Amino acid sequence: MNAWEVLGWAYDADLHCEGCTHKRFGHEPGEDDEDSEGNPVHPIFASDEFEQSEYCGDCGGVIYELDEEDSEEDSEGEEA
Repeated sequence: MNAWEVLGWAYDADLHCEGCTHKRFGHEPGEDDEDSEGNPVHPIFASDEFEQSEYCGDCGGVIYELDEEDSEEDSEGEEA
């Protein structure tokens, strides 16, 4: 996976997969696209940092799934 790969989109105060975003806008959003509240639509890149698994707010599909290895590394740094 490349760092610049788009995993999904953020709009309408939620995250959305590429399929649902295409259904909503009819195309891949660009700089001029806005959500229903007039806010810009933002891409979610593979290089973004996630603290938990993320799912599409429309269909429930996986946008990013946190690896068990990633969550174990995070918990090792925390004090009990």
